[in-house]
Amino acid sequence: MDRVIYQSECPDEARLLAFFENKLPYFGRRAVERHLARCGDCCSSLAFLVKGVNSGTLLDEIHSFDLDENALRAQTASVLSLIANTDRRERLSRTHDSASRWKGLVFGFSYKALAASAAIFVVAVSTYIFVSGYFSPASQADRLLAQAMKSNRNIAMQVPGMAYSDIAERQRAGTTSTFDTIAYDSALRKVSPNGEIPTGKAEQLEMAKILIARNNGKQDAQKALQIIDGLPATGELLNLRGMALFSLAGNNALKNEEAIAAFTSALQTSPTPISSYFNRAIVEDHLGRREDAQNDLQKYIDSEKDPAWRNEARKQLSQISSK
Repeated sequence: MDRVIYQSECPDEARLLAFFENKLPYFGRRAVERHLARCGDCCSSLAFLVKGVNSGTLLDEIHSFDLDENALRAQTASVLSLIANTDRRERLSRTHDSASRWKGLVFGFSYKALAASAAIFVVAVSTYIFVSGYFSPASQADRLLAQAMKSNRNIAMQVPGMAYSDIAERQRAGTTSTFDTIAYDSALRKVSPNGEIPTGKAEQLEMAKILIARNNGKQDAQKALQIIDGLPATGELLNLRGMALFSLAGNNALKNEEAIAAFTSALQTSPTPISSYFNRAIVEDHLGRREDAQNDLQKYIDSEKDPAWRNEARKQLSQISSK
């Protein structure tokens, strides 16, 4: 079916993504390759899709795939070969056309084939860049952290870069079990197999995020704070610093004010991590500063693009307003 349908119909984005991830069976892959050899629009769509994955906008939808550098080169070479063969067949089929048309085809690719070649080149370069970073320990840990938080979010605050998920019931009950932290432990082992602070800055940042998200006692928060204070200050790090300080503060008003100060500093950086509005509001509400918390939540709602996080902020705002 693949060999018939996809010679005439353009594959949808899901199929192009499966092709990019090298997940299609042999005949399905060859069918898409043949289609790409004739369709500049689909080549452009594939290039756009790869750009989206590379920028992180599709990371919630994709999984690990078996596409190393050699496989990438082989796949790209196969498509380019098909483009060349397709163009050659087109030229041969026109042997009885006018001499001027034949002359134009002899001295170059057709416009469609040239456009397809350019698009495939963009895909190849983008894919190589993407794959080279996709499998780094920090990137793998970040994906595992996202999965852990999706199934078992342990903190009320928003960890930068994580999709929305409901907070786990154990957080409200104030209990922690070893089972609750297994997914977070898997993420942590990617950047720190022995539990020590890694040497790479990207891995250190990821370790701090995991420790804060795991929320398994003050020891995690203290270690995260140690890592954060040893890295150059950025908006994301200041936001994480506020989260670690809040985890350590309990009912200590001065420590909670330190957390608020960290979130305020984060909001004064560029680009502004808007999650700091959400997180600062939680601390302000904890201290009974309800008007400040309401103002911050409204600013967050006005700035946040994720509808699920906006709804969470609206719930928080409603609860504070009813107190």
